Amino acid sequence: MDSPLSLFDSEDGTVTREARQRQVERVNVGPALARTSDPRTSHAAAGRQRGGTEGEILRVFATIEIGGLTDDALCAQMRGWLPATVKTARSRLKNAGLLEDSGVRKASVTGSASIVWRRTKP
Repeated sequence: MDSPLSLFDSEDGTVTREARQRQVERVNVGPALARTSDPRTSHAAAGRQRGGTEGEILRVFATIEIGGLTDDALCAQMRGWLPATVKTARSRLKNAGLLEDSGVRKASVTGSASIVWRRTKP
C-alpha cells in the first residue's frame, strides 16, 4: 500500500528531489481529454496538449513557492511555456492533493479575482 502523500522527507522540513519525484509519479499523467460532443479541433488540440509529463509537472511543482502563486504569476515564472501547459500541470497537482487553494485571492491580469495556489501541508 502506498504511503500518504507528503512533500517532506526529512525532519527539518526540507523537500528532497526524490520526495518530489515520488509525488509527481502519483499524479495522473494520462492524455488530455475532449468531450465526445466537442468539435474535431478540440480532439486534435487534446492530442497535442502538454502539461502532463512527469518533468513538466515536477517543474511546475518546484516553481510554486511556499506562500503560493496565482496562475498568472506561475505562468510568468514559467517563461517560454504556454499558459495552457502550466495550468494543466497545476491542475493535475491540485487533483493529486499536492496543491490547494490558499483562500487568498489576487487580481489577475484581467482584473478578476484569482486563486493563490499553495503546496499542501504534510
